[in-house]
Amino acid sequence: MTRQPARAGLRELLESQGLDLAIEAGQTVLRWLERDLGGAEPSDWETRLPEAVRLGLAVYWDFMTEYNAFYEDPQGKGTAYVARALRGRFGQADSHVNEAVLDRIRNRRLHLLDSFRRKYQPSLFATRAVDSKKIRGYLIRVANLESLHVPAGDFSWGVGRSINLTALPEPAVPAREPESPDPRRLAEALGAFWSRANGFTADMRLEGLTSLGLGFLTGIPEVESRCRESVTRKLPAWEQDTARLRRRISQWLARLEEMQRELALAQTHPERERASERLSQIEERLARLRVRLTRQPARLRPRAAEVQDALAGFVASVGNTRFRRVAREIALMEDRVRTGSRAVRQAPTGQLSSEVLQLAADVEKHLESQPLSPRAHGLSEAERAERGQAVVEWRARAETLLGRIRGHYRLSFTFPQAGRADPALLHWLADSEDLYEFGFLRRKGVFAAFGRRHGWRLEHLLRSS
Repeated sequence: MTRQPARAGLRELLESQGLDLAIEAGQTVLRWLERDLGGAEPSDWETRLPEAVRLGLAVYWDFMTEYNAFYEDPQGKGTAYVARALRGRFGQADSHVNEAVLDRIRNRRLHLLDSFRRKYQPSLFATRAVDSKKIRGYLIRVANLESLHVPAGDFSWGVGRSINLTALPEPAVPAREPESPDPRRLAEALGAFWSRANGFTADMRLEGLTSLGLGFLTGIPEVESRCRESVTRKLPAWEQDTARLRRRISQWLARLEEMQRELALAQTHPERERASERLSQIEERLARLRVRLTRQPARLRPRAAEVQDALAGFVASVGNTRFRRVAREIALMEDRVRTGSRAVRQAPTGQLSSEVLQLAADVEKHLESQPLSPRAHGLSEAERAERGQAVVEWRARAETLLGRIRGHYRLSFTFPQAGRADPALLHWLADSEDLYEFGFLRRKGVFAAFGRRHGWRLEHLLRSS
């Protein structure tokens, strides 16, 4: 039988075998078989057709079962993975943007299924190669890739609103960013944050500002000069890398336009499918390049050895000073949370939900139960192991509390009736998220907030009081 009659009679053969072509599963298997038979079809394909149909249905239902459990089920993990991907790219995940990514994934459900099948089961006439355990990993990668397709400008707290601290070596050029607070003002707020009023020493402030390349705020001409020299040495290579990234983006944009034209002119289904797949690959490449471009300014930040050189003769031990600075930042954030927690729990009856009050009580209890360090001197192996296990359990509870804090914050801040939310509650939730994310689980202090906190959240973290 020639190829064209085989393809023309395929629908009748499938219907005769009981495949319901009126439902999505039947239509999908028919499309897959048409694609497989459009190339080098097996000589005995009619004999092997029932087995190929069973394999196609098995792949379809295995994928859809896992997809529905991951993205459609209210208890599915898809939402969490999309939020994680957005936080990794932008530093935070607004619930509305999170839902926009999920909508994009839902709209591309069949495209994702086809891509999965092409990758893991190229032909339905071959032995089954699809491992059901691979589907979840594929769906996790989908969350990461689809989050890249959200344009930065679509975020209410877009990347452009994050202060670029490393691009401020010259105080005479403050360069206000569109729709953003003055970066010079935020940099000065950072200097005020590391003040004696907040419990920081002069060495801590000096180390922090120098580590960000803000030598002009230290008030020490020699440190300012060293910081400027460090940036100046890096600038030529940095500018070349930036220009190279822009050229690559321009080239891929041209390819994107060309592929869009090819897709519009495609006449047959295989041509449209190939063009759509290539278009998707180009979009993914463009998204990655744009993310790299937005992260370029941070590459000017001084490295540890450069900070050591810049502070030679001014700070005796940069590493020890940094450790004490971070410890003081965490202590300050913890004090804010304790104060805010008491205010939340003392709110008038009925003003706050029982879930919020329980959360405040659980946070206070968790703070009071901080375990002893397993690194203390003079401990036996058993005591050290016991303390280590206590730390692991305490951190596990911290991760759980952080998830609850973020959930309440998103509910209070992004819900349509957010205007009625108690400002004290919002501030306490923001402080709690900062403490658990940057203090307890990462222990990086405010440096970890740059690129992850934007707008008022960053200003709130860097407040002096």
